[in-house]
Amino acid sequence: MKFMRRPDIDHVARVTIAVQAFLGLGVYGEITRIAQSYQVSRLFVSKLVWQLLTVYALQVCEPSSTQAMRKEVDRHILLLRLEGQCSLENISQIIKQLGLPHASVGYISQRLTAYARALPTEVVSGAPIVFLLCGSVLKVEMAVSSKGLINNKTSVYGKH
Repeated sequence: MKFMRRPDIDHVARVTIAVQAFLGLGVYGEITRIAQSYQVSRLFVSKLVWQLLTVYALQVCEPSSTQAMRKEVDRHILLLRLEGQCSLENISQIIKQLGLPHASVGYISQRLTAYARALPTEVVSGAPIVFLLCGSVLKVEMAVSSKGLINNKTSVYGKH
């Protein structure tokens, strides 16, 4: 079976399909839904995702450079601390097992402190928080006081 390149699916449409599929990874039936909406095969969508993941996996700097190693260690530290809720000692042990440098508890503590200091200290109030739920945009406006949430307004925009 010979396949022809469809002229209506240009490189912008291909990137759009790939990004939609990437964002839908792990969602049952998402690849099929995207393939049906663009009238292409699931294999075509999967190949676009594989190409996107290949490009995403490329590193700009030399993998063995100290900057790349620090970024890799920092990524592991943040992941293990925030998502894994690991103690500093456990993070240190895991980083040692991965064979990465900078596995001391002191270094991990310094990096977490540096990231914490980089966060904004003021509380954002009155700013709208927008969530994308099931194709609709849900906008929640909240005012934050010292006693909790007040003046909670919710509105739903049309489907996109």
